[in-house]
Amino acid sequence: MRPLLAGLDLADTMVTFNAPHSQAAHACFLVEDKKAHYIAVFKDNQALLCSHLKHLSWRDVLLDKTRATVHGRAKVRHAKTCTVARGLASLPPPH
Repeated sequence: MRPLLAGLDLADTMVTFNAPHSQAAHACFLVEDKKAHYIAVFKDNQALLCSHLKHLSWRDVLLDKTRATVHGRAKVRHAKTCTVARGLASLPPPH
């Protein structure tokens, strides 16, 4: 990610990335070096982050549910999102 974004002015820009790029180093690079904001996708295989996220008041966050047929199979995805204002500021670094 760093070589791709290094030459860009990302100040006050929103950057999105999927789960494989949801890494501490990428978050630090975007916030500290590039002065950008980001939206990241996290999965259950990031144990430390998931343990911190479990302590948030998820009951107060709306559930988004999507249904689709992919490769002949029905898929249902559940997603909840929140911002720093909703409590993520209590998480340890990075950002």
